[in-house]
Amino acid sequence: MTEPADGRLIEQLRSEISGLHETVAAADADRDRLDTALNEALCERDDLNDLLDQFAWSVAPIEVIGEHSSGNDPWANAMEIVTPAADVEQLRADRDRLAGVVKQAIAYLEARNRISPDGLPAKDCAGLVERLRSALKEPQEAPDAE
Repeated sequence: MTEPADGRLIEQLRSEISGLHETVAAADADRDRLDTALNEALCERDDLNDLLDQFAWSVAPIEVIGEHSSGNDPWANAMEIVTPAADVEQLRADRDRLAGVVKQAIAYLEARNRISPDGLPAKDCAGLVERLRSALKEPQEAPDAE
């Protein structure tokens, strides 16, 4: 028969083992949760890589931007091809100045409604005025600088 001290020790060890089983079960649950999160992150990364490849290939063919390697980044090469934001702002300013010139041209042609600066007859001049007005009403959208 076991001594009373041995019985207490056995009960204490059983309690500790039970607590360890709970700790292991919680660690297993955490591992499973983290494994699922990692798999989701890897899938998102792969999807993003595919999307960036599509972007790069829409900017330029692979012969221009190259393939992925330790010495080449086709995504960076595609970004270098895209118009920088500062250029876009300059293009918008140029477009606005051109719209002012077109408005002046319309006024000039209407005031002289005889012969255009190119020597077109008056009836052709009226058509030109309408085309200029139409161009002002439907400006081409410039890409956002952001």
